[in-house]
Amino acid sequence: MKKYAFLSVVMLCLTAFAFTACLGDDDDNNTNKNVGLTETQKHSCYLSIAGEYSGKLYFYKEIAMSPEVDSVVIQCAVTNDTTLMMYNVPPKVFATLIPNESLKEAINAAEPVDVESRIAFFNASPIEFVLLPKTTTFNINYKEEEHKVNIAFLYGDYSWGSSSAAGRQLNFQTIEYGVYLDNSKDSELYSQAPLMFIAK
Repeated sequence: MKKYAFLSVVMLCLTAFAFTACLGDDDDNNTNKNVGLTETQKHSCYLSIAGEYSGKLYFYKEIAMSPEVDSVVIQCAVTNDTTLMMYNVPPKVFATLIPNESLKEAINAAEPVDVESRIAFFNASPIEFVLLPKTTTFNINYKEEEHKVNIAFLYGDYSWGSSSAAGRQLNFQTIEYGVYLDNSKDSELYSQAPLMFIAK
């Protein structure tokens, strides 16, 4: 099974409250972590981390045996007890592992997009939650025609986050699973692409 180091060295250097995960290829998108908390506990978790955050979204820069890590500064918000938003994410974040250079350029030229995720708290101390990112859709101009791009993500055991409520520290990770052009069932990605957000 192919495994990702998932930016662990970078994350540990940047924050004492970082978390890492060992990620595989199988498509088990279960959410079995979402157990054990009462509704009152879940609401308390939400109240502890609700609000806006600024931080860096880390991603692999290019297709390579040992790819470099790049980052962009974005804004996030926990807007209610089931929703986390990433605002104005540059599409280049999703395109770096696309081998088709002309398609990559077209995606890079697109306007920034918002990424919405459902969240489900499963631990109260520390606060931890499952992340279920919704498919993100935007339009591009590719080969002098308009096309729709869909960005899909893994969720459940592959996408989750944590927070130190006292320090207003929010971290989460997800896996970009596929980039689909129009109604294609075939992803344009070279491989699945890990993404990680760490609040400043």
